[in-house]
Amino acid sequence: MLSRGDIVAVCGYPLSTGCLAIESLFKKAQIPLVISGTSVRLKNQTDNLYLFRGRASDAIQAQSAAAFLAKDLGCNKIMGMLYENNDFGQGALSVVQEYCNANKINLVSEGFNATDTDLTTQVLKLKKAGVQSCVAWITASTVPTVSSCMYNQGFNVPLCGPVAVTLEENLKNCQPEWISGWYGVTDICMTKDNKALKSFISAYYSMFGKDAYLSNEGANIYSHVLWLCDAIQRAGSTDGKAIMQAMRATDNFPGLNGNYKLIDKMVDYVRGCDIAQDKVVNGKITNVFIKSVSLY
Repeated sequence: MLSRGDIVAVCGYPLSTGCLAIESLFKKAQIPLVISGTSVRLKNQTDNLYLFRGRASDAIQAQSAAAFLAKDLGCNKIMGMLYENNDFGQGALSVVQEYCNANKINLVSEGFNATDTDLTTQVLKLKKAGVQSCVAWITASTVPTVSSCMYNQGFNVPLCGPVAVTLEENLKNCQPEWISGWYGVTDICMTKDNKALKSFISAYYSMFGKDAYLSNEGANIYSHVLWLCDAIQRAGSTDGKAIMQAMRATDNFPGLNGNYKLIDKMVDYVRGCDIAQDKVVNGKITNVFIKSVSLY
């Protein structure tokens, strides 16, 4: 694709592992790459001015989850964390541990493998430790397993997970009683009362039909395209370097998932996210907007 000669920028890549594998190609070609991958490694292990993350990183999202439980819900003595034993989960663990240390909160953590089908041991350890709340940093495939196990073991403390616990395609794989009441950190709570978001959703369904699937990732990428167009207009050029410089100079461009502005030196441009809660509404499990948060 990069060898075509008519590509001036690329957006839409959601997976961190794939982003890490290809970002150097875009750096060499001097073509901006806008990504949705959230791994902290995309910032810590890259040196690429052409790499732009248009979404809050795992570090921001995991800290937001811990801060919400501790500050908003008052669970500031003993916090639990259940995490997957992979880059996603362990990266979040380090962030939550740092937050708890800084705020004198005792963290009790338990890891598990994504292929595990019984988490009774981990959940009972968290219960025995007397945790007041729990950050559950899990991916889509483990949402039913984790939520059902916690429900069946009577683990009745406030729970906050990543975007996976708010997405419709994951909620439909859970019994409502398993997941109802969970909080989730998400780029965009699609049910919040926001004029620009409502306008996008209305236009989307008008174009693709009322039964078309739409998630926050679609809203993210829509925002990324608008951000690129804005940068090209400000650059007055489709030259890759000129677009890169215009994007780096972005000053609070209004994306659906927050305002875009460079954080630190490179890669990250979105500092905020939404907190949503899973609830049964009109007999169907969905999520409702709680608040927007920003760490910077």
